[in-house]
Amino acid sequence: NRNFVGFPSAFFLSSEEKSALNLSVGKSRQIKSHSSFDSRQVLNNKRFKKKLDRISYSRTTVLFLVTLIIQLGLVEFFQLKLDARDAEVISRLKFYNGSHSNCAEKYFNVDGFSMLSKEIFLFIYFQIFILWLGYNAISNHHTDQAKVVASLNASGAFYGFVRVIEVKPIIDRYNANCGQYGKLDADYLSNDVPNIVVTLILACWLGYLTKLLSNELGGRIYQKIGSDKRMREMFKTRLTLIMLLKINMFYLGFMLILVFILFPTFFAISHMLVTLVALGMIPKENVKTMRYFIMAWTCVIIDWIAIWILSLSFATSGSYFILFFASQYIFYGIMTILYAIRVIKTFDKGMKEYAGQEIQNRKLESFVPIIRVVDYGVTNLEIPPPVVIKS
Repeated sequence: NRNFVGFPSAFFLSSEEKSALNLSVGKSRQIKSHSSFDSRQVLNNKRFKKKLDRISYSRTTVLFLVTLIIQLGLVEFFQLKLDARDAEVISRLKFYNGSHSNCAEKYFNVDGFSMLSKEIFLFIYFQIFILWLGYNAISNHHTDQAKVVASLNASGAFYGFVRVIEVKPIIDRYNANCGQYGKLDADYLSNDVPNIVVTLILACWLGYLTKLLSNELGGRIYQKIGSDKRMREMFKTRLTLIMLLKINMFYLGFMLILVFILFPTFFAISHMLVTLVALGMIPKENVKTMRYFIMAWTCVIIDWIAIWILSLSFATSGSYFILFFASQYIFYGIMTILYAIRVIKTFDKGMKEYAGQEIQNRKLESFVPIIRVVDYGVTNLEIPPPVVIKS
């Protein structure tokens, strides 16, 4: 019987005793399974509580996240309102030019105007990313990342002006040449102006909250390294690179459709893989692979410069969206290379103990729960905070 491996004396037990022993072994395994599950649950609850404590650390941390959530809702409302306005403009265009379609085809850029609806949903995706990045910054008390969130949010606020620059020339050109069939009205006062005003106010408010966060939290995230200023500076450099890689992953997703159009599928996938490899190599302090990452990322930047140049042709047709955000991506891509070089210089200088593979891959080898067993069953399970035993 495979249940008695290691217990030769069990061969001489009676059938009743063997059945009782099998039942005991089964119950023991069940208890072990329950204990492992409950230990993981305790660990997850502890992590959740830790993040919740950080979010509710002060009124400023709460307001920061609440502002981002409210902003996402308002942005969705205004962007969908703008999309409805654009659809109405197209509808009026078709109505006015039922028998004069040649004028509309000549003086109204339908392709450029149709791009606006796609831009709206990409911009909402941008706002969702800002919310996630802000949550990540607050839950880790990473003030430098909160500052980046505020700057990205400010750039998003200025996109409202870009939207007007895209729409106005198209409509003005049509009205000037085909207005005799019926003029188009974009109604900027009730559509674009509220969007611009609200997003700018929220951007200023978030910038103010970021300043308060910087005063309240300071370098709190770096305190886990200790009082050594040199170690803190190296740790800060690594966290900055990781943050830049997160932003790069967003922009890769942001422009993924365009990449598939401009380049073979291999290049689009390779851009993602290069970023993921870098995230894995930072804690391992793998100098060779990080150097390969820098070379590969240089090729990625060249690709995106080509996209930026191509976006100039979209700009001439009235769409500045890709040009606006591709410029930001190139900036963050270049900063990623510079910080990757700085991070390589921190390898093999004592940081691995604090922010390397050992701390990220630390495994809980054993938990010591207090359980009361009655008739091989678990009742009244009480588990204290887990005891970590490092291998």
